[in-house]
Amino acid sequence: MIFTPELASLALGSLGGFILKYLSIRAQDEKDKFDRMMQSIDKADQSANLASQRVPNDRNGNIIRRIIVLCVLFGVILGPFILSIMGKTTIVEVVTPVREYLFGLLTLGGHTKFYELPSYLISETTKQGLLFILGFYFGNGAAKRT
Repeated sequence: MIFTPELASLALGSLGGFILKYLSIRAQDEKDKFDRMMQSIDKADQSANLASQRVPNDRNGNIIRRIIVLCVLFGVILGPFILSIMGKTTIVEVVTPVREYLFGLLTLGGHTKFYELPSYLISETTKQGLLFILGFYFGNGAAKRT
């Protein structure tokens, strides 16, 4: 008989040793992977902490932003009020576009006219700037950490 009990115990013992060694190596690999992941998280935390410490106190930027907001608010709210009390007028330039007919042989328009308004003119750019600043400040205030 070729398959003896000694041979069976040797084969089963070898197989058991192989399986246990394989499981041990896999567990060690998982532990090493976990340790590397924790080290990378620690490094990311350290990097984030260093980056937050590197950001300077932006006092000058805050002052400049506040000056811009005050200028836009003056242009939209206080400027019209003050100029209307003083009786100042605003002159507006209106350019009519050139219209071409018969493949450019006849042209009409292209005139520039000036109109005097008895008040202050608030341009669309100023209104859009005010809306942008208001949205930015309200959105920034809503997202602040306490």
